[in-house]
Amino acid sequence: MHTSKNNLLRLALGMLALAVTSCGGSVPALEETATTVEVDPQFASPMVTPEDPVLESVLPTPVLEEEVVRSGEGAVVQGTLLLFDPVNFAPEEDGIYLVMVDSASVADEGVSFAVPVIDESSIQAQVDETTGNFNFPEVPVGFYALVAQTDRGQQISIRDLATYTTTFVDVSPEDVGDVIDLGEQRLP
Repeated sequence: MHTSKNNLLRLALGMLALAVTSCGGSVPALEETATTVEVDPQFASPMVTPEDPVLESVLPTPVLEEEVVRSGEGAVVQGTLLLFDPVNFAPEEDGIYLVMVDSASVADEGVSFAVPVIDESSIQAQVDETTGNFNFPEVPVGFYALVAQTDRGQQISIRDLATYTTTFVDVSPEDVGDVIDLGEQRLP
């Protein structure tokens, strides 16, 4: 019972101090002082701070079309991939491919199209994993499907954002040396 009286006394004194302070009693101003704290680099935050506004990314940046050295053997194909379910459908690192397909197999509307299998003849994109921008620097003449290999091993056709149809790329002899911009694509 003695401790409850002590707690009650402390509470009463705290309320009295609060009342005196709020009734016009002066409160001493706090001094502003700068304090420098040394942080062990092992525990430093990777977040950008006002003192260090720009950090260099450890992720690869794709070669932009202006930087591509064109040999005249193909076209540059580029676009941006948007993920709507990154937990289940995130491509593996640089997991965007152009897979050659027979254009006659997809010419008829309404015909079911199976996702072509990524193999050693498929062309792998350079991908900026932070922005979703992808780039195929030298794509030979041919008809291709845009396919992603997810980090779970699934192969999924990439679709046009506006039409939600499988994205095909037709590189003709007239396209050699040019840029084919696919715009925004989506997965799935």
